Amino acid sequence: MTDQMLNVLVEGFDPEKAVQKEQQDQYWQEIIAAYQNRTVLQAEMSGIEHKLGQPCGIVQMGHIRGISLSRKQDATTSRN
Repeated sequence: MTDQMLNVLVEGFDPEKAVQKEQQDQYWQEIIAAYQNRTVLQAEMSGIEHKLGQPCGIVQMGHIRGISLSRKQDATTSRN
């Protein structure tokens, strides 16, 4: 009954959009938490694009798009 009253009281309220917004917020929370904890997120790669003169993997979490740069290690810099 409360849900019915909420839909009547709030004009233009679309519950589907609210669920989508919550899902996007959850993705951002995961990304920010991983950044703060210096952990790695895993997502399915959706494509490859050339950025900064090198091929990069493109990953997506919902509508959030990320770019994974490949790192080349130099033999002189990797040894201490």
